Parts: sequence; C-alpha cells; structure tokens
Amino acid sequence: MNRLTLSRQPDKALPEHVLLQGERFSVHPDFRTVLTLLRLMDDPEIEDRHKGLKLIERFYADCPPAALVPDALRAFFDFIRGPERQSDPEAGKIDYEFDADAIYASFRMQYGIDLLDPGTRLHWYAFTALLSGLGEGTPLVERLRLRTLDTRKLKGKAKRSAEIAKRNAQPPARESQREQARHNALTEALMNGGDANALLGHEAR
Repeated sequence: MNRLTLSRQPDKALPEHVLLQGERFSVHPDFRTVLTLLRLMDDPEIEDRHKGLKLIERFYADCPPAALVPDALRAFFDFIRGPERQSDPEAGKIDYEFDADAIYASFRMQYGIDLLDPGTRLHWYAFTALLSGLGEGTPLVERLRLRTLDTRKLKGKAKRSAEIAKRNAQPPARESQREQARHNALTEALMNGGDANALLGHEAR
C-alpha cells in the first residue's frame, strides 16, 4: 500500500494530525501506538462499547468532543490505510501479533532496525513502507509465502512436510464466527461511515 510520498514536506508526508469537520486534532502516529490499537480492536476481552473510546483516548493527543466520536474513529482507519488507499494483497495476510517475531527479525536482517529498542521511532507510514519493502529470504516474507502455499501438486513426503509448514505458518483463530462477524461489522462501519455508535453501544452526547 503506497502511503508514503517524497514530494511533500515532512509534515505533509508524515502527518501528525487529522482533520475532523475542518478542525485539526493532533495524533500519536508512531507504529507502536497503531499496533497497540489494532490489537485492542481485535481483543475479545474488551467490550465493543469500550473499544472506540479507548482508541480515541490513545490515538488522539487532543481528545475530540463527543459529537465528533464517529468522525474520529473513521479518521483513525483512514489514517492507517493511508492517503492512497491502494489494495495491497500482502497486507491482508499479516497478523501483527502472531507475526511479530518475523517482522522484528526481518527488520533487523534487512534494515538493521531494532523495533524493540525504545529509541526506535517510526511513523506508521514509514513503518508500513519498510514492511512492504522486505525482500525474499526475510522471515516475514518466507512465512507469508508458506501461508498461501499451494500444495496440491506436491506428493508424498514433500506434500506432508509442506502442509505441516503451511499449517504452522497460520495465525491462530482468536474469535468465534459470531465474534468475528461482529468485529467485521464494527470495522466496516468505522471505515465506511456506517452506524458505529450503535455497534459500540454508546451515543454521541
């Protein structure tokens, strides 16, 4: 997904604010913040009605008023998708929690970047640009290859070994079908302007 531009000033290429009904609100754009919030949205232990408010509290440096909550939630998803919103088939294969070890090792291998170093600061757009640039032979790219490996033409021991490797590369199923459907509905509403208030169980006051 092409989020990064080199033709604009840094504050435009790596924005640290969003606009809500014409008003500017500062945000925390670091990759750790976004990954934490994506994990929060997937956490079945947190009730849906609390997720949106927690997201706003952590993502926004200046908390928007209650009337702007739906816009603020949509702005978060617009932000993490980036301005181009191009389709990236690889992005849908990544589970940021399950694949954290492979992502970490790949950044160390290819870029010499230690994502666990407290001194490492990466804007979300920069992080995803580097993530998309990982080459063949890095742990993450290898895992994603195994995740979608077609084993139908393999036979015997080679087929069994490939199927085991493919199975081990799959992220665990964290939600029931009902929970997954509700999560998908919530995400869809937040991203596309649906009735997020009803799904989150609160009303803007």
